Amino acid sequence: MLRSATTFVGRQAELGEARAVLDAALGGVPAALVVDGDAGVGKTRFLRELLAAADAAVQLVGHCMDLGDAPPPYLPLTEAFGALDAQVAAELVERHPPLARLLPGRAAAADDRLDRGAMLDAVLGSLTDLARDAPVLVVVEDTHWADPATRDVLGFLFTRLAGLAGVRLALVVTVRSDDLHRRHPLRPVLAGWSRLGSVHRLHLAPLPANAIGELLRAHDAGLDDAQVTDIVRRADGNAFFAEELLATARIGAGELPTALADLVLVRLDPLGVGARTVAAVAAVAGGPVAHEMLAEVAALPTERLDAALREAIDAYVLQPAQDLRGRPGYRFRHALLAEAAYDDLLPGERTRLHAAFAAQLATVAAERPDDAAGAAASAELARHARAAHDLPLAYTAAVRAGRQALAIGAPVEATEQLQVALELSGQVPDTESRAALINDYVDASVAAGRSHRALRVVRDQLANLSPGMTVLDRATLFFAAVKAAGAGELDAESFVEMAEAARLVADQPPSRLGAEIAATQAQIAAMLGRDTDAQRFADRAIRLAEQSGNAFALAAARATQGIVLRRQGEPERAMAELAQTADDAHDAGDFATETRSRYLIAMVLHEQGRLRAARDAYEHAWRHSVEHGRTWDTYAVHCRARTGVLDWAAGRWGEALDVLETDLVDAPAVSVAILSSAALLVRAGRADADARERAAQLRRHWTSEGVIAINHVFAMLPLLGHGTASDPAVALADELVDELGRLWLNEWFLARIQLSAMVLDVLVADARSATVQRRGELVETGGRFVADAEATVRNGLLRGRALGPEGSAWVARVQAGWASLRWIADTDPPDVDTLVDAWRRAEDATDYDENVVELARVRVSFAGVLRAVGRQEQAAQLVDLARPVGMATGDVVVTDALRALSAEPVHGAAAPAEPATLTARERDVLELVADGRSNREIGRRLYISEKTVSVHVSNILAKLGVRGRTEAAAVARRAGLLDPRD
Repeated sequence: MLRSATTFVGRQAELGEARAVLDAALGGVPAALVVDGDAGVGKTRFLRELLAAADAAVQLVGHCMDLGDAPPPYLPLTEAFGALDAQVAAELVERHPPLARLLPGRAAAADDRLDRGAMLDAVLGSLTDLARDAPVLVVVEDTHWADPATRDVLGFLFTRLAGLAGVRLALVVTVRSDDLHRRHPLRPVLAGWSRLGSVHRLHLAPLPANAIGELLRAHDAGLDDAQVTDIVRRADGNAFFAEELLATARIGAGELPTALADLVLVRLDPLGVGARTVAAVAAVAGGPVAHEMLAEVAALPTERLDAALREAIDAYVLQPAQDLRGRPGYRFRHALLAEAAYDDLLPGERTRLHAAFAAQLATVAAERPDDAAGAAASAELARHARAAHDLPLAYTAAVRAGRQALAIGAPVEATEQLQVALELSGQVPDTESRAALINDYVDASVAAGRSHRALRVVRDQLANLSPGMTVLDRATLFFAAVKAAGAGELDAESFVEMAEAARLVADQPPSRLGAEIAATQAQIAAMLGRDTDAQRFADRAIRLAEQSGNAFALAAARATQGIVLRRQGEPERAMAELAQTADDAHDAGDFATETRSRYLIAMVLHEQGRLRAARDAYEHAWRHSVEHGRTWDTYAVHCRARTGVLDWAAGRWGEALDVLETDLVDAPAVSVAILSSAALLVRAGRADADARERAAQLRRHWTSEGVIAINHVFAMLPLLGHGTASDPAVALADELVDELGRLWLNEWFLARIQLSAMVLDVLVADARSATVQRRGELVETGGRFVADAEATVRNGLLRGRALGPEGSAWVARVQAGWASLRWIADTDPPDVDTLVDAWRRAEDATDYDENVVELARVRVSFAGVLRAVGRQEQAAQLVDLARPVGMATGDVVVTDALRALSAEPVHGAAAPAEPATLTARERDVLELVADGRSNREIGRRLYISEKTVSVHVSNILAKLGVRGRTEAAAVARRAGLLDPRD
């Protein structure tokens, strides 16, 4: 803002709203305020008023910066905590050691890898400690430039506010709304934050013309009306534009430009040589630059430097600011000024200045340990060195920045920096093994959920192996390919790569790499159901891990042993072993194995039918993984998806969507597809208008992850069979079997049991209105799916184990659906008692824990069967049990069945015949009468009792004024009540 401004204009209502939130928060009701508006609309000036109103609070202010595609993590937090009094900071670090990573000069040991969860807890704990002595106000400006790690911290703090009653804490962030393009990573984050009760959104719209005029006159009382009118028109409600136009007029730059870029250049033109020099240096810096750094790069004598800075500040080009290390320095008043100044430099000028910054930063980076500030310095060094065409230095700095970022729990930033290093490595002499660099890149990519990109990189390298590469480097590359592929779905090539990696280390001395390879072999064998091989490989991995000191491989192998125990019928022992493994992995910093172990614990609970406990275990696993910076880790994503699926099963459909569709920040496409496929269960269950379109978008991801295909098909089968022929559903089911058979190298996956039951439901619906010939075809198709389910029980990955509650329920539903299909088709039909008993067994088997939705679906199907055989009272009881679920969820499978059941007349209570239009049900009966069907056949086709059919036929005869069935058909055809083809 212009320093002469003393008047705050046009925001009194917004300020009142913001102060109310702030006052309550600083009084013990913690809250967050998100202030957004277009660039230049006045967010900084508005924030200044808020800070003035909260002058009794401890104010921690940090700024995000635009540092390109790979900003270093935690920048604004480093700035905010770096401003604390040294004694206060020391006391906080003593209580919360991870905070040292954010405080200049107080970093932890360089070899101490940071636990992301510990960092989050340290930030929250530090703020609550500060709030014991005085209210605390945390401000983060320009959050649209925030790095992923900072966004994670903010999201973590926002979600914890509701549980901090009595803590005097307020959080304020500002965002440029015009920078939030459709694919900006902050857009979904803001949507998620807005749903939190403790987060308040405040939008600053453009100022009205009278407010802009008042602002201009506050800056310069000598403006005449014509000048005010001209600037107000050009500013169009933007305070920054107005100030820029006013400042340009003040320095006599001639004609006012019509474009802001031209305006900025005009602002720079009148500056003297010295001022233009410091502006150029600040532009190349890319953010706040310390006075000492600027002085070194500008290379001006002290007196000329001071004069140049004074001129640049007086011209409103630069303003005082602290750099990331808390040192006094300067920054541009606005990013557009910096951008224009940078673009105005000649290529040679840019190169020289970047080289000068690189020379300075090389010393800084070398002095910094592996903390947030060190990662930031290394990332900045890499950027400047690359722009200065010093590729060897840029390569070294990018490698260091990537490894530092991975060590402090920022895998997205690590992936981006290591990607830069890989791009440069072909242009500079390698200072280390390229295989080791690729392996680090794979590890970072897997943690960031970007394994598919890493797999392409490593396989490209394998296709061009250097003849001089060492055996261990070759093994490292083959193993890196397996790790990258294993984060998704292993393909045939992965098994070849796994075998080659194992062969290459077989004759080598015990090593960390050999232990990890053996542990992965055990994991793959367990995945394929080869428990004996899994145990053998796990034993080898444990032996090698103990010899080489590889805690990661040790934990991974023990997790696989837990899988084997589970399959051997010892679930409680398996969970105990897995819990210990998860704790050991956590202590070793192996968060991948920790998440996998927690996922397996949840799986055991799931298999036992303990759905609520399983759901909570899944949620704990993925949230824990997120807190460690591994939001898109494979197992974390699957845990999140299963959390949503179990919410769906329990009838908590709103909660399911909250879990599956919020905060998808920087999300890899496959991860989004996994979560979206689970959300499709809700959307298709409600028959949302866009459900089919969403399903079509998921189809291309089937080959990337089998669970996407399964969720897709299971969500859509009820819709495909809803009032249509069954052929599309059968075709989709067959397509799923073919695809997963190729993908998983095993066609007898256990989900085929559920698939068969769901297809049988569709076939039953089709058979109700099918011709005699068609019914025979449907029974033949149904028999094929029944045989598939039985073969899956025999040949799947059960290995002699009994099915759990879920599997047993689906087997019972296959049997019940098969009985109904044969009964309706009158093909080897079961007797009534056998039919009813089959459905009663299905209901009993499905009735466990929170399996609410499937139980309701079974009950409405069972109710239809009971009505069809004349057991109205029992049917009504099932309808009463299912109705609340249908009403609460909007599940069309249940609600449509309820609607059809309620439309059926109570047995023996037909309405008096009268000459009126036939009802929809009477038309259905009449069509079958015209087709020559008996009452028994009609009842089975329409799923109603023979006596109810008789009532319908009597009503039809009375309404048509005829005495027989043949005459009724003839009259109906003449009256156009039947399709002429019938």
